Amino acid sequence: MTRLGPAAYRAGGRDWFVVSGRAADRVYYVRATLRGDVFTTMELTYPAAAAPRWDAVAARLSRCFSPR
Repeated sequence: MTRLGPAAYRAGGRDWFVVSGRAADRVYYVRATLRGDVFTTMELTYPAAAAPRWDAVAARLSRCFSPR
């Protein structure tokens, strides 16, 4: 497992959380949701140099992420 750097952003609720930050030259974004007894996660990593493009993609994917 890759060690993640310090979280720059954290948010969460009763059944979900989001953590994002940088690890070396990479950006990571993790979103997890608990529905019933099923824990579903989405994880993205991308080069920090590409963050201007990929940050918007990560935000859009997160809004669309709806585990069933």
